[in-house]
Amino acid sequence: MPTKEITTKIKRELAFNLTNITTNTTTAGNIIDTADFDGGVNLTNHSGDFTDGTYTPLLEEGDDSGLSDAAAVIDDNLVKQDTSSSVAPETQAVLSADNQTSKLGYIGSKRFIRLSWVSTGTSTGSRVISTAEKAAEVAPVV
Repeated sequence: MPTKEITTKIKRELAFNLTNITTNTTTAGNIIDTADFDGGVNLTNHSGDFTDGTYTPLLEEGDDSGLSDAAAVIDDNLVKQDTSSSVAPETQAVLSADNQTSKLGYIGSKRFIRLSWVSTGTSTGSRVISTAEKAAEVAPVV
């Protein structure tokens, strides 16, 4: 039973627009500003209308608002879905089936992040969408 309110402490943003990915490529998402959200960032991912392929997340970080300084986030700054597993966080967040969900956390020190999807083995593809849930330092969040 929920006994604590979290709605005013979390801000949700679209990290990756609903996209039908039908080729082997890297498809970039939206740049997310993490300023004032030291409580952490969680990325929730969903697949739909899946026919083939594997979709691996690539999370990049940087301090430039356009991410001209983008670099892949190191595993130590990613939070796994299953912390008891030795599998890398990105591998745990792979989408490879219809109506699948996954999540990936970020605890790095850069201001901006961007989630991209690296698709392989794709001919007809899947629809993918991701949201970023950012935990605020100070509530309420609007």
